[in-house]
Amino acid sequence: MFPDQFMLSTDSGFDIGEEAAIGAMYQLLDKLDDPKLARKIAHDNLDAIIRNQPATETQIAEIRKKSKETGQSYDLSHLSKVEAGQILWSK
Repeated sequence: MFPDQFMLSTDSGFDIGEEAAIGAMYQLLDKLDDPKLARKIAHDNLDAIIRNQPATETQIAEIRKKSKETGQSYDLSHLSKVEAGQILWSK
């Protein structure tokens, strides 16, 4: 019904342990008949949330600092958190 709004995660399972919690997630995914849906739930939906988060103020401040040090300019108008991280980790 809402395939783009569902994902799986674990905090190691309440009273069942990490291995059992992860195993339960795999069992649920295995029961789905649709591999595309399983991928959305297991990966794609969370990945989309992470990729669509805007860069933080701290990241932008660090990129501005890096720009001054390197002389390279960056478009900060619609920068995502992931893109900002890539800029900060690049040499």
